[in-house]
Parts: sequence; C-alpha cells; structure tokens
Amino acid sequence: MRKSSKTIVISAAVVAGLLATGSAAFAFWSVSGAAGTSSGTTASSTTNSITVNPSAAAANTPTGMTPGGPATTLIGTFSNTSASSVNLKSLTITATPSPLTNATNGMSCSAADYTVTAPTSTNGFPQVIAANATAVSNYSATVSMNNTGLNQNGCLGATLTFAYTTGS
Repeated sequence: MRKSSKTIVISAAVVAGLLATGSAAFAFWSVSGAAGTSSGTTASSTTNSITVNPSAAAANTPTGMTPGGPATTLIGTFSNTSASSVNLKSLTITATPSPLTNATNGMSCSAADYTVTAPTSTNGFPQVIAANATAVSNYSATVSMNNTGLNQNGCLGATLTFAYTTGS
C-alpha cells in the first residue's frame, strides 16, 4: 500500500504539533533560576518564588583561603513567598572572584581556582517548600581554593561572590 504525499505531510504536521505542545507544556511548568531566587508561572497565573537565604554568620564567610587549604562551609535556608507550594529540585552555588586581575601583580584569578561542592539539604532534593514558608529546610555546601600547581597570586585578596540558582 502506497501512502500519498498528502498523508505524509498531514502526519508530519500532527507530530510537529504534538512536539510543540509538549515543549510548551514543559516550558510553562519549568522554573528558571537566577542568582538568589527562582520564579515561574503556574496554571493559575500566580508567581511561585523560592528565595535562597545565605546565613550572615561569620563562619559562612570564606576568609584567608589558600590553595589546597581547608574548605569553608556555606549554610542557609529557603523561603517561598507565594501562595502555592513549590517543588524545589536542586540548588547550584557558583563562586566568582573579584577582581579577576590582581592590581598589585597583574595576575589573573578565575572561578576555576575555586570549587563549590554540590549543596545538600536537611530535607533532600527534590523537596516541597510550603506556601508562605520562611527560613525552612537548611542547605549546606563547601567552598575551597583549588591547588592548581600553578602560581595563583592573582587570587591574593580576591573577594568571592556567590550565585545561587534553584531548579524547580
């Protein structure tokens, strides 16, 4: 039995339509991450927002880091300011040093000079953050300065800025 080109075109259009609908549904329910917060739109058109609350404790602030030296623990909590619960699938923390070029010696420093471990949470990932919840579910990660075996004097005096990205 031979199929006409019209049948093949209609079949291709149906498949393309189904793929586009599936992609739109995925994008509609996905939550995009940004430094510190993550938000998206639900079916009721309300915004779900998870806020990462890094601890302000002195023990949470890396100081005096050296190549291959001890790691500093980063801790904090999550909050959800929306009227709906949110499924938090993951947390990623990245470190960016500043300045990228040391003014004294002209050497460079980059994010590759540091390692931030994958965060863990008291409730694990994924987890549901209840509606209007403040400072729930602790997270923990560590940051350390890598010993690259190269001269890392460009990182002398650098300040690390941490970006927190959530996945929902």
